[in-house]
Amino acid sequence: MAQNEICRLTIAVVAFATNLPPAYATNQVTVELFSSRAPITEIVLQSPFSISEKFSVQEAQRRFKLTNKQGRLYLSASDSRRRASEAAVALPLGRRAVISGNNGGEVGITLADGSRRRYRGAVTVSPLADNKLLLKNTVSYDDYVTAVIGSESLPETPAEALKAQSVLVQTLMLRYRDGDVLLDSTQTQAYLGADYQRPEARAAFAATRGMKLLCKKTPVQVYFHSACSGGTSSSRIFANKTPTMPCDTFVTCQFCRRSPFWQEKVTRIPKRLYEKNFSDGVPKIETADSAGRPLLIRFANGRAECGYQFWLRVGQKLGWD
Repeated sequence: MAQNEICRLTIAVVAFATNLPPAYATNQVTVELFSSRAPITEIVLQSPFSISEKFSVQEAQRRFKLTNKQGRLYLSASDSRRRASEAAVALPLGRRAVISGNNGGEVGITLADGSRRRYRGAVTVSPLADNKLLLKNTVSYDDYVTAVIGSESLPETPAEALKAQSVLVQTLMLRYRDGDVLLDSTQTQAYLGADYQRPEARAAFAATRGMKLLCKKTPVQVYFHSACSGGTSSSRIFANKTPTMPCDTFVTCQFCRRSPFWQEKVTRIPKRLYEKNFSDGVPKIETADSAGRPLLIRFANGRAECGYQFWLRVGQKLGWD
């Protein structure tokens, strides 16, 4: 898609936006981190950081491992500069640790697989059963939105497309209120932390701050994706229920034809692997929408399920590739 085509399309989207009061009275958003990953049993924190105002590491570039042992959190130095006095000790709060970057900095987190992310605000770590960890990031609304804009777009995305993305992100946020816990995966919207708060994302948010997309004076239900492969789907695809808004419908689209995700991708699952993970039998598509996406599937045992929900189950059990 040519850049000027993207700009024409996205300018039209922004033109229908309007200003509404923010949904978050406290201007704080809470996000469960690594929500689509395998269970987390340890993380490595990169200094400087502070924990619950009880423990602080000022020295830069130190690495400390945080683990859960039988419902208690422990911290131990895990780098070559570990000192004899830095044996694993229980954190002061025992069952909860609130981690923040020193002097307003970010919290650096590395997972066991080497994945690294940095987060503004505070990261709360709580122990779960089987020595697992639950991580939540409490961050300002502005930082969250700008990080989502960057997470949901490529660095080379044109400015007008970023503005449209900003409007959609802010519209989607109208679904939530203070106290709600969002997910950092596409089940809510992708949120990959402070590294994705690129200057272009900040500029797009600044230019569209407070703008929402409406249909008959009502905020639309926002569902966005990287490529529609020829046509959008209505929200019926998520629950097989008839949409209530007239603008929630199939629309033919050729704008993303040059996307690498335009072409159909087929992944074959060995029958033995499928049967090991799913007990309902092989499914068949019973109804599909105008774009060809399955709305309702029926299994060999007669049970029916929304196509999107089945897709989520497959991804969660077998991976997203």
